[in-house]
Parts: sequence; structure tokens; C-alpha cells
Amino acid sequence: MNFDLDDDHELIRRTVRDFAEQEVAPVAEELDREKRFPYEIVAKMGELGLMGIPFPEDYGGGGADTLSYALAVEELARVDSSVCITMAAHTSPRPSPRGRRAASSRVRAQKRSPSMTRASLRCRSSGRTRA
Repeated sequence: MNFDLDDDHELIRRTVRDFAEQEVAPVAEELDREKRFPYEIVAKMGELGLMGIPFPEDYGGGGADTLSYALAVEELARVDSSVCITMAAHTSPRPSPRGRRAASSRVRAQKRSPSMTRASLRCRSSGRTRA
């Protein structure tokens, strides 16, 4: 059995690793120390398509597979678990009464706004959109 990554998966792994090392690593300790949410990093992850990797492109996602998502999680976690869990919590399906009632994955994907797969964030407390 061959466990080597194909070229597409290797490109995703390398892209996320480079992003994590260049953008996240230099500020990770500071973000933790100051207890700040990484709005700028999340916006950049959205621009790279990391906030919606496994969702269909028709709905604003990356159209990639589960392995691509797992590689992105792994590479972000290598550098900063807080940034990683932000992406994972944003991207992973959430069990909810509303979600359980959805008839199909297509219906669930339609309910997930394309803006959720991009960099735009709505701050619950202030109602402001941060990019």
C-alpha cells in the first residue's frame, strides 16, 4: 500500500505549512500572551481557502476532500493549536437540531452561507464584520 501524497495533496500540505511558518509562527506567542483573537490570520486563511476546504465550490468552499482538510489541520497544529482549532471549529460540521433535520448534505451545504467559507467574520458582541 502506497501512503505517499499525490501532487495535489502535497501542494496543499506545503502551502499550509508555509503559511503557518510565515504568518502564524511569528505572532503565535504574542497572540496567546495577549489573549487576542487572530482576526488578521483568519482573514488570510479565508483568502487561501482554508476556512472552507471540504465544502463544494458552488457554495464558496474549496471543493477539496477530507484528506486535504486533515492535512491543513495537521500543518496548522504543528505551529499553533489555537489558530488550528479556530479553522477546525469554523469548518467542521456542528451537530444541532437544525443540522440534524437537514435532509441531505446538499441541503446542509446550501444552508451554510458562502461567507462562512471566506474570511469575513461577524463579531457576535459588536455586530461588526472583521476581515
